[in-house]
Amino acid sequence: MRILKRDLRHGTVKLVPDNPEDLWLLSNIVVEGDGVLGRTFRKIKVGEGNVQKKPVFLSINVDKTEFVGDILRVGGVVAEGIEDVSRGSHHTINVELHDAITIVKRRWPGYVLEKLDQAVKGIRRVLIVVFDRDEALIALMRPSGYEILSALKGSSSGKAFEQKGNGDFFEEIINLVKEYDSRFHLETIVFASPSFWREGMMKALGSDPIAKKVVEASCSGVSEGAIAEVLRRDELQNALRGQRASLEISLVDKLLVEINRCGKVVYGFKDVSDVDNGRVDTLLVTDGFIRKLHDEKRSGAIESLMDSVEDSAGQVVVVSSSHSGGQQLDGLGGVAAFLRY
Repeated sequence: MRILKRDLRHGTVKLVPDNPEDLWLLSNIVVEGDGVLGRTFRKIKVGEGNVQKKPVFLSINVDKTEFVGDILRVGGVVAEGIEDVSRGSHHTINVELHDAITIVKRRWPGYVLEKLDQAVKGIRRVLIVVFDRDEALIALMRPSGYEILSALKGSSSGKAFEQKGNGDFFEEIINLVKEYDSRFHLETIVFASPSFWREGMMKALGSDPIAKKVVEASCSGVSEGAIAEVLRRDELQNALRGQRASLEISLVDKLLVEINRCGKVVYGFKDVSDVDNGRVDTLLVTDGFIRKLHDEKRSGAIESLMDSVEDSAGQVVVVSSSHSGGQQLDGLGGVAAFLRY
C-alpha cells in the first residue's frame, strides 16, 4: 500500500493498493457513508452503433462494497456530476491494483489508521509447512490470516514407506516450497512436524539455499489446527514478529483463559455494550461481525462502540474471521473486551 496524501483534518486519505491483500483491506475499511473519489469508465456512443469507454473521475457516497477476485467494487450515489454523469445517479467504481483512490471519512478511527500503517509497512513473507511422513499442508501468511496453498499426501504408507518412501515425499515437499520461494520471495519458512519427522526433512534439505530461511517447530498433527498451533509457539515469535494473525490468535487465547478463570472480560455484543466504555482496556471485534452488521444496515452501533472505546483511551483490535482465533471469537458473538477493573 502506498499513501499519496493524508489530510485527516479534512478526513481524506489518497492511496494506491499494490497487492490483492491491500484491496481486501480496503473492502473492510471503506464503509457505507464514506466518500470515494476515483477513476471509472463511462460508455459513450460514438456514431451509429459504436460504443467506447471513456475514463472519468467521479466522487460517490458509498452504499456498498464488494471484493471480487482482484477487483474492489465500490458502489454509491454520485456526489458530483461530471460531464455526462448526473449527480444523484448510482454508479460503481472498480478499484484494481495500482489504481489511486481518495477515501473521505467523517472520522478516521485509530484502528483503521493502524491497519493502513501496517499495510504501508508491508507483511513479512512467511510460509508454514506442517507435515509428517505422508501428509503435508503448506500455508502462506496473509494480512487476513493465512491461505492454504497446497495439501499433499504421500503415495505409500506403513513400514515400507518408513524405510524408503518418506525421502521421496520430503523431496516433493521441498521442490514445492522452492517453487513458492521463487514466486513469493519468502523471508521465513517454518517446517513443523510431530515426532522426529523434522530430522528427516532437514536431512533431505541438506545444503540447499532455502535452508538458511528455515525455522523448525513442533506440532501435534497435520491440520489447519496445527497451523494455528505453530503460530502460538514461543520459539516462532521472533520469526513471526509483525504477523497480524499471530497477534490476533494470541489475544483470543488470552481471552479464553480469562473467561475460564472468570477474569475481567466480557463477550457478546449486548454485554460488551452494557459496560461503561471507560472500563474497556482492549476491545476485540471480528471483521466478519462488522461485515454482517454492514450487510444488515446495522453498522452504526458497532462503529459507535469502537469510537467510544478509543475516545476513552482504549484499544480496538479487529480480528480476522479467516483464522481459528477469529472463528472462536465469532463463536462468542464476534465481540469481546478486556476490562481495566
